[in-house]
Amino acid sequence: ENLSAKELKKMLSKQRRAQKKAKLEEERKHAERERQQKNQKKKRDEEEEETSGPREELVPEKLERVENPLEEAIKFLTPLKNLVGDEIETHLLAFEIYFRKGKFLLMLQSVKRAFAINSNNPWLHECLIKFSKA
Repeated sequence: ENLSAKELKKMLSKQRRAQKKAKLEEERKHAERERQQKNQKKKRDEEEEETSGPREELVPEKLERVENPLEEAIKFLTPLKNLVGDEIETHLLAFEIYFRKGKFLLMLQSVKRAFAINSNNPWLHECLIKFSKA
């Protein structure tokens, strides 16, 4: 082929760019494949964990008479605080649980949060009296 130096240089440059583009595309596809495999493995692991994990049987008699009722109450309290933290009842119930456990700082925290929501609530005043006597 009789090409001038300029045309030859231009053609080689185009080839190099095409090779670079193809290489980048291949790397992108490879990374995508790896990501998909990683996600599939993660899903499989989660499914195995769900199926093989320890499952508690829901026996009514067992649920009715738990060994540590206050611990069970705290398990229910944690999501309550997250989901309905703007309701005064949530914090007053938390106070009652912490009062029975003797957790003074958590009692104070619950009373303060309830007071910030509604300082005129009669149940709150009852809790304040309990707290001051404790």
